[in-house]
Amino acid sequence: MCGPASGSGGGPDMSEVGARLGRLEGAFEGMRHSQNMLGVTIGIGFTIVVAILVFLGGYVLVRMDQLTDKVNDVPDKINAEMRDITRTLADSITAAKQVPPQVLLACLSG
Repeated sequence: MCGPASGSGGGPDMSEVGARLGRLEGAFEGMRHSQNMLGVTIGIGFTIVVAILVFLGGYVLVRMDQLTDKVNDVPDKINAEMRDITRTLADSITAAKQVPPQVLLACLSG
């Protein structure tokens, strides 16, 4: 159907080829622009996702550090409570073993 482009015969007209080529170049430029816009959109989206992940990662690390500090304080608190209980029991046992003081009542009559 489309043979060699020669001046004679039933080949396509050069003005028609030029018009087709112009439409093809316009479509190609439109696709290139769409591709560039898609790339920019994906880049911005990726940047936003990375920023959110960095923020959340930092937040989680801070919370983990706070939790670690609280967990590390637990043995000290338990030891302090045990010392207080031991001291209270020792004081109670010592008080129970002491002989109560004798109270002498004296009647003073006049």
